Amino acid sequence: MQQTKENIKNLESLRGFLSLVVVMAHSFQVFFRPSHLFNNQLYEFIGLSARAAVLCFFCLSGFVIASSIESNIKRHGKFKPSEYTLSRIFRIVPPLIAVIAIVFFLQYILIFFGASEIDIKNAARTTFKTEPLKQFAALLTLGIRGDILGGGFNGPLWSLAFEIEFYVIAGLLATIINSKKWFVKSILIIITIIYFKKIGLPIHKKPELDIKIIAASSFLFGVIAYKIKMLSKKNINIILASLATIVTLFAIYYCNEGSVYDMDKIPSFVILQILISALFSVLILRVSKLNEFLLLNRMSTYSYTLYILHFPVLLFFYFTANHFTKTILSDQFVAAAMLTSTIFTIYICSHFGRLIEKPRLHREATTLLFKKIYQK
Repeated sequence: MQQTKENIKNLESLRGFLSLVVVMAHSFQVFFRPSHLFNNQLYEFIGLSARAAVLCFFCLSGFVIASSIESNIKRHGKFKPSEYTLSRIFRIVPPLIAVIAIVFFLQYILIFFGASEIDIKNAARTTFKTEPLKQFAALLTLGIRGDILGGGFNGPLWSLAFEIEFYVIAGLLATIINSKKWFVKSILIIITIIYFKKIGLPIHKKPELDIKIIAASSFLFGVIAYKIKMLSKKNINIILASLATIVTLFAIYYCNEGSVYDMDKIPSFVILQILISALFSVLILRVSKLNEFLLLNRMSTYSYTLYILHFPVLLFFYFTANHFTKTILSDQFVAAAMLTSTIFTIYICSHFGRLIEKPRLHREATTLLFKKIYQK
């Protein structure tokens, strides 16, 4: 059964809500962590919330990709890799290139005013410096080379790096499964194995799981959720209640052990993250009416841009405030500075997002261009 437009809007609104959770978490990190008002317990709670939101992003992506592949097969009678590839390219690349350019521009504004470096303990970043060439290298090689984070500067992009890899693997597997030629299957299997090796399949002799495996588990839960979406409401409610209970029990257990700083090393926390993903995979089957909330409905149109741009913009405001008027970052005013910067960050990202998040328009324009070149 095809995803209805209503369901798609609800899922996009959910993505907007998750982006907002991550933005608030990073805003707290940028403004409050260096201040004397920093509260470690509150920071741990916010850190856990942000990680849960990112895991939910992976789960949502798995759900959407499974839906996209199935729709692709139904439209053409077989899986068409070119259409799948173009849809992913126009969803990810144009906004990302625009954001890389914007951040590079912000960097040189700070360099011009001599405000690109700070010396503050526990600051989220001490230097406002990105490396766009590494980001382009990562894009062109699908994560095999380069660094999509720009030399580690734009931290939230770590999840985008994983998502690109998951999209590539999902496309390769769909092509292998739907191909009828064994020679083609063999070649694609070899390519898939090589790609796995190049991106660094996380197999370690460590007691903890690699974050990539946790992210992949979340993505897979999303795929599974799409496959079971035809279950009756009764069955879904049973699964939902069971998972909610398990997650709650592990959350209580986690609260008595370890710290959020070691979230990928403590076994109970690793399991908790995976269970959160499992719970969310059931929740997205029950999502409804989210698009009726005006804020979430609007955020759905620029959620991707908000996610990949908010951190550098927040840092830009922090570096600027530190250079021109440090009083704003004092304990007395830091809460107001954080709130104001967050509001302006969302405002800026929303305007850029509405301009550059147009995957359908970009795809249609490129298709038309290819047709004209082919005709000539």
